[in-house]
Amino acid sequence: MYQVLELQKPSRQITELLKYIGFGLMLVDHIFYLYFPELIWGRIIGRLSAPIFFYLLAINSDRSSNNYLKRLIGFGCFALIVMKLLGLNEANILISLAYCLCYLKILKKIDKKILYIPITIIFGVVASLLQLDYGWYSISSVLLFKVFRNTKSWWFLWIINNIFSIFIGIVQPFAVFAPLLITFIVYQKSKIINSIPFKPLGFAWYPLYILQWIILKIPFYINI
Repeated sequence: MYQVLELQKPSRQITELLKYIGFGLMLVDHIFYLYFPELIWGRIIGRLSAPIFFYLLAINSDRSSNNYLKRLIGFGCFALIVMKLLGLNEANILISLAYCLCYLKILKKIDKKILYIPITIIFGVVASLLQLDYGWYSISSVLLFKVFRNTKSWWFLWIINNIFSIFIGIVQPFAVFAPLLITFIVYQKSKIINSIPFKPLGFAWYPLYILQWIILKIPFYINI
């Protein structure tokens, strides 16, 4: 059963579908965070988004260019400014993804895997100290998706990872179910899904991330 999460390269169509699903789930999370914080089930659904982004980052890290890293950092910093102006003190996923990509690039240059342990601990601790979005959980998740994907211990490690994520937030452990969604999408052979024209948005994903925060905050300023 562990082989179900072998991170084979998904088709471009499936990759785009995962991006749409991840963005949609993230939007649900933000809507319930801002407007319906008492409805915990909405946040539970939204928690499935981050592992999708970590998965996509992991399978594409080997071919991710420095320009991609620069875009993540640039749009991430701009998002921080916009969010501050909107009165939001939350961290953003773009900075966390940039940080995780730096981590994966360093791992790629290391031959002795025993060194992965101290490097992972350092990156995890620093992520938490800097209060990056998802903190240490972002590092441990990309590590599992990248390094442990073909091992029999994957599910065990993933479950442990999510159990401890309760220290990040009470609803975060529910992200443990995200790989099941990823697996269904990546390995499904449905002609219906494969025939749906998911338009690649490319760079548009970055400004869309910022735009959704602006739109979600508008009602606060017009007293809706």
